[in-house]
Amino acid sequence: MTQALNLANFANTLNSSGQTNNSGLQNPSVTVNTSTGLSGGGAVSLGGSLTLTNTAPDQVVSLTAGNNIAVSGTYPNFTISSNITSGSPINTNTGATSYLFSGIPSGVKKITFMLDSVSTSGTSPIQIQLGSGSLASTGYFALCEVTSTTAQSVSSTSGFPITFPTSDVELVYGSVTICLLTGNTWVESGVTMRLVGTPYGTYQSAGKVGLSGVLDRLALTTINGTDTFDGGTINILME
Repeated sequence: MTQALNLANFANTLNSSGQTNNSGLQNPSVTVNTSTGLSGGGAVSLGGSLTLTNTAPDQVVSLTAGNNIAVSGTYPNFTISSNITSGSPINTNTGATSYLFSGIPSGVKKITFMLDSVSTSGTSPIQIQLGSGSLASTGYFALCEVTSTTAQSVSSTSGFPITFPTSDVELVYGSVTICLLTGNTWVESGVTMRLVGTPYGTYQSAGKVGLSGVLDRLALTTINGTDTFDGGTINILME
């Protein structure tokens, strides 16, 4: 920084060691101007000090989770992931009377049950059972109706029926949604279809059940519990 000197004043302020103070300068101070984000500006004498304050330091960054979106971690490293997780597909062609999905996390509030080309050895309607610790086989208020040349329906108190009694050559496709209503009460609705056999048409189902505790499993079975499965694949999505 270049300053103009008043030589007369400068000479008068020299001490015995040849030192002088700021009074020998025409401008013995400088002015610091602040702009957006800084405070504390002003005049500062040469040799003095001035404190500048950042009035807009790094701000707190937070991310809020949304529908089916989870956020974890802290600034600057966040992980954003989907809350929808898939189960492991199960082939329903092994001759079993039921197929179980277990270990469902306690925070799950919605399950989508999917079926592809599912068939059985008999004519008993296919149904879904829920459970807490064990599968519940009572307490359901559920109905399935088939839409074809004539409307027909089947009700069940042992599960959510998703097909109507038909021949053993039918192939069932579609999905069923099971949602937590309140507490441990779950409601179900779904639309599936049959590709082979009669009556042709779509199956529409709905129902509810109250469990004894938190849902941790569900299974695909039949109303009579003895017909076996001989084809198809099932899986679930949890959210």
